[in-house]
Order: sequence, then structure tokens, then C-alpha cells
Amino acid sequence: MDINATLLGQMISFILFAIFTMKYVWPPIMDAIEKRQKVIQQGLDASKKGQEELAKASTSIEEMFREANKKSQEIFDNASSRADSIVEKAKEKAKAEQALQLKKAADEIEQMKRKAELELKKNVVDLAVLASEKILDANIDKKANEQLLNNLVEDLKA
Repeated sequence: MDINATLLGQMISFILFAIFTMKYVWPPIMDAIEKRQKVIQQGLDASKKGQEELAKASTSIEEMFREANKKSQEIFDNASSRADSIVEKAKEKAKAEQALQLKKAADEIEQMKRKAELELKKNVVDLAVLASEKILDANIDKKANEQLLNNLVEDLKA
């Protein structure tokens, strides 16, 4: 292999090209790469931060759901107990009304009973007076008295 001027010229050109590239071309490329790396790193950091915030928000939402469920259960329990209370009051009121109606009915029955007793007494008195009149009108004959009593009994049966 012969080292001639062409090879030597190519080596010098390559070295000059490498020096030129390292001095003028390489730094802007490296700056662009570093800027790009920074942007990518910021994006990754933002992504991590977003995931953390998403996890926090998810936890917060779950807590809110638990609180909402707890509050709704409390409201339901309060409504249920209030409904039970209203039903109890209605039952008590119905029992009181029933007792009042029973008392009125018993009073009415007692009044009707007294009225019937008075009528019965009046009828008995009327019958006794009628029987006395018939006995006094008739002779004091034993057969006539028996006949009169028998007629009276038949009148009462009818």
C-alpha cells in the first residue's frame, strides 16, 4: 500500500471536516438534542404529576361517593323512622277513635235498654190495670177469674 498525496489530502480534508463539524455543526445539534431531552423530560414529569393528580382525584371522588352514600343512608333512615312514627301515631289515633266509637255505641245500647225497660214497665202496668179492671168488672166467681186469666195470657201471647 502506497501512501501518496491523494491519501494524504483526503486525510487532511477529513480531519479539517471533522474539526469544522465539531466546532460549528456539532454544538447546535447537541443543543437541539439537549433541548429536546429537556422537553421530553418535562413531558414525562408532567405525565407523572398528572398520574399522581389523577390518583388523588380518584381517591377524592371515592371518598365523596362514600360520604354521599352515607348521607343518603342517613336520610333514608331518618325518613323511615319518621314514617314509622307517623304510622304509630295514626294507629294510636285509630285506637282512640275506636274506643270512642265503642263507648258511644255502649252508651246508645244502654239508653235503648233503659227505654225498652221503661216501655216494658209501662206495658206491664197497663196490663195489670187492664187485668184488674176485668177482674173487678167480672163476678168474683172462681171459674170466671180463671177464664179471665186464661184470656189475659192468650192476649199476652198474641
